[in-house]
Amino acid sequence: MAQRTGVLCHVTSLPNGIKDAERFIDFVKEYGASLWQILPITPPDEHGSPYASQSAFAGWGNDDSSHKADMMDEQYWLRDWLLFQKLKERFANKPWYEWPEEFKNRDKKALDSIEVNETEQSHFMGRWNVIREYASSLKISLVGDLPIFVSHDSADVWAHRELFLLDKNGMPEVVGGVPPDYFSKNGQRWGTVLYDWDAHRKENWRWWRERIKRIMRLFDMVRIDHFRGFHSAWAIPFKNKTAKKGQWLEGPKDEILKVLIDEAGGADKIIAEDLGIIPQEVVELRRRNNLKGIRVLQFAFDDKNPDNPDAESSFKELQEAYAILSNPEERKKYDMFGHDRPGGSPFGSGGFQGVDISFDDLFGGGFESIFTQFFGGSPRNGPSRGSDLLVNHAVPFQAAMDGMEDELEIEALKDCDNCKGSGSSDEGGSRTCPTCEGRGRIDEISMIGPFRQRIRKDCTSCRGSGRIVTSPCKKCKGEGRAFESMRVKFSVSPGISSGARLRMRGQGEASNSINGTPGDLYIEIDVESHPWFERDGSDLLMALPLSYADLSLGVKIEIPHIDSKKLLIKVPPGSNPGETITIRGRGLPHIRNPSVRGSVTVVLRLILPSKETRSLKNKIKEIRDELDSLMPPIEERIIEEARSRRNR
Repeated sequence: MAQRTGVLCHVTSLPNGIKDAERFIDFVKEYGASLWQILPITPPDEHGSPYASQSAFAGWGNDDSSHKADMMDEQYWLRDWLLFQKLKERFANKPWYEWPEEFKNRDKKALDSIEVNETEQSHFMGRWNVIREYASSLKISLVGDLPIFVSHDSADVWAHRELFLLDKNGMPEVVGGVPPDYFSKNGQRWGTVLYDWDAHRKENWRWWRERIKRIMRLFDMVRIDHFRGFHSAWAIPFKNKTAKKGQWLEGPKDEILKVLIDEAGGADKIIAEDLGIIPQEVVELRRRNNLKGIRVLQFAFDDKNPDNPDAESSFKELQEAYAILSNPEERKKYDMFGHDRPGGSPFGSGGFQGVDISFDDLFGGGFESIFTQFFGGSPRNGPSRGSDLLVNHAVPFQAAMDGMEDELEIEALKDCDNCKGSGSSDEGGSRTCPTCEGRGRIDEISMIGPFRQRIRKDCTSCRGSGRIVTSPCKKCKGEGRAFESMRVKFSVSPGISSGARLRMRGQGEASNSINGTPGDLYIEIDVESHPWFERDGSDLLMALPLSYADLSLGVKIEIPHIDSKKLLIKVPPGSNPGETITIRGRGLPHIRNPSVRGSVTVVLRLILPSKETRSLKNKIKEIRDELDSLMPPIEERIIEEARSRRNR
């Protein structure tokens, strides 16, 4: 399998959170990576950790955007989570096992009295769909993170007590963690509840099936945290304050992994977190299910702790990786044959003898600038880059159908046209910079693990020019940059949706370094609403109000459509309010394949006249009496409707 490079960065670590997701994807793409790994996006616990979440399913955080998503696929968990949130608020954030009995024990009448709103989750899902679609368009795979356990005080445990090792009062018999080891002399007591695997088996692993299907709707791949918990979990008596005393409880092993792999769409979609002290049988479990494992480079440099069980193996793997990546011939052989490539290890029979690793060589001389450019500062070995700009721009709904050419006017810091970016009023208005001695660059030495790294960057005293301005330009006051208005032309592709960002390279602010490059301009598109259509991706949804006669007798209706052809809606006789009619191929173009269009879904509605004449009322009464004579008694109709609903 070919090597892939990725970046681990949680969305909360971005300057503006989820709002910066597309911008970060651009950086990942620009610097040659193809994976973006993200920490769990489920709501964190009271300590801020997403690894003991109050929901194994819910999304957390949004950018207050107008994005919405259909939540039909999320019905397994959605109402339970919304009720949990409401009750948490009602009872001053107390854990569910301290709620009044009717709510603690999920009395149906008590829960049915609570109104919930799925707007927040719908907004999150809509926004995440845009992010994933954008990443896919740039061939960037999103890697999610699935904690194996959930918090005791969670919607999942409250709604499915039977699936966890709890006593009759809902309290844990044992909690999860790990025993004492190299990393912790007292072990780790996580406090998360453990699963009743027999109960999961009896329900055919429904909870786990729904969980893995949910995360695969959000990500392209998933990392399973504490993978060894499927083999065996360290069970600590609930009353114990440390993890020193406990026992290993056997897990479902291959049985559940088969379920997860099937629901995920293959073993290549799952990464098993197998760090720390892992028994050989756990390694074998991972391997026979063809799952990828994990190594951490940090452990490779742990020369102060030779007992670290991961240090030697990780270092050897790092050495091999560098030797392969730095040698085109070895890289080619590895891509074709893996570890069993002809010639074996590039270190030969004597193994690794020492190599001067340069991270610029390893990552292409700029990988780190993903972060320096994103969060500010200069890249390690190049001139500084100007700031990126983000502007919002509205386009008509028709642009989502046909695309369009558009332009806008912006004001941005550009190289001063008066002094050509030098900051000096004349050629003689500067002197040699004493800091860099006129070179414009300075070198700094830093240590990365055991390696010495030379960092070359712009001189801050002279902005990389090698000259100190003594006679500043009047227009820019020696800054070398001034605000200028400019018109930018761009293309909007068919299928565009609100929240999509167009990147205009080099159209952002000028660098504060005379030798630097300008930033980029990002145009965030806001597609205006349509008079009657609502949008779900490339599909369109509309309501069609009809009279009783139209529903009863059927009708054909033609309305103007966005593709310039009339939209014919055929309503069959005997239609009921709430029924839908789907017209395929008349929706919006798919953003990645404009030749393919979505569907138009028409929801039938009954509309009654606001005023009725006496003669009309009499006619309606006659019709009602005749209809009633043709129908069974009302009780039979109610029973039949209930039976039909239950069998759906």
